Amino acid sequence: MRCLIAYDIADARRLQRVQRHMQQHARALQRSVYLFEGHNAALARCLDGVKQRIDPACDDVRVYAISQSTRLLHAGKSLTVDGVWLGSDVI
Repeated sequence: MRCLIAYDIADARRLQRVQRHMQQHARALQRSVYLFEGHNAALARCLDGVKQRIDPACDDVRVYAISQSTRLLHAGKSLTVDGVWLGSDVI
């Protein structure tokens, strides 16, 4: 399974906790956007940890499933992530 996980956390302390958790489970693409690659069980563990660290009344976490063949495109500063093609096209 391959997913983009993005979040908007209202509190700085919760934000740091979520960032540390996400760094253990996925690859950072931007400050609040991560690429997760793994099995459904690993994704469930990752998201369970996120749920424990957020306030659902104030924070927003979104998960977008993407196929292995989906090309991830970018504009601006180049990122290099193993196994991910990042071209110079603008989205």
